[in-house]
Amino acid sequence: MLRAKKVKIATWNVNSINARIEIVVDWINNNQPDILLLQELKCQNDNFPYQQFEDLGYNIAIYGQKSYNGVAILSRFPLEDIVMDFKNNPDPSQARYIEAVISYANNKVIKVASVYVPNGKEVDHENFQYKLKFLEAIHDYYQDQLKYNEAFFIGGDFNVALENLDVFDADSLEGSICFHKDERKIFRKLFNAGYYDLFRQYNQDKGAFSWWDYRAGAWQKNQGMRIDYMIGSPEACSITTNCYIDETTRSLDKTSDHAPVIVSITS
Repeated sequence: MLRAKKVKIATWNVNSINARIEIVVDWINNNQPDILLLQELKCQNDNFPYQQFEDLGYNIAIYGQKSYNGVAILSRFPLEDIVMDFKNNPDPSQARYIEAVISYANNKVIKVASVYVPNGKEVDHENFQYKLKFLEAIHDYYQDQLKYNEAFFIGGDFNVALENLDVFDADSLEGSICFHKDERKIFRKLFNAGYYDLFRQYNQDKGAFSWWDYRAGAWQKNQGMRIDYMIGSPEACSITTNCYIDETTRSLDKTSDHAPVIVSITS
C-alpha cells in the first residue's frame, strides 16, 4: 500500500536572506519543505531573490523592509487571501507579519502566518514596551481567529522562551530579555486560549533550542534558547504528525543564528 506523502511546513529566521541565500537554497534542496515561512529578511521587496525560489517551484508572498525585519511565505501550492497586518498592530510600518490561505492535496485548506516579534532590546528600553504591546495585540487577533475553526499554522521568531526547558540556564537568565515574566505571561495566554506549541506536542520533556548567540561561543557551548515556534490551532494540531528543530544549520559557516522548525502534516 502506498503511503500518503507528508506535507512539510518550516519556519526560519534567516537573519538576512541575501546574505544566506546559498545556505537556504541548499537546505531546501536537502529537506524539501512544501511551505517555508521566513523572518528577518532585511531587504525590500525589490531586492528579494525571487528567481532562486521560483526556480525551486515556490510561489512567493513577501512583506519587506529596508535593512530590518521582513517576512515571507514560500509555497509550492497557490497562495490566496494574503494579509500583511493584524488588528491593533502597534506599528504597522514595521514588516513583521504576513499570512495566507493555501489549498493543498485534494483541496484541503490551511492558513499560515509568518511572524517576527520585536526583540525588545533591553527590559528597561522603550522597545520592550513595544514588544509587550505587539504580543498582546497578536494574542487578541489569534484568539479571535479561533472562531473560524480553521487549520491555522503560525510560524516565526517570537523572541520569547516560554519555560525553563527552553533556555540553557533559567536561573541566570530569569528577568532578562526573551525570558522575562511579563513576556512569558502574555505569550502563554495564546496557549491558554487554545493554540498548541507543536514542538512540545512531540517533545514533552526535551530541552531544545532554536537560537544561539553569535557571541561568546554560545553555539559551541550549547547556550541557546528556544524562541522560534510552530504554533497550531486545534484543527492544525489534529493534522500534525511531527515537529522538530533542525539544529544542523547552526553549525554551518556564515549561517543564521536561528535554526529551522519543521512540522509534518497529513496530505
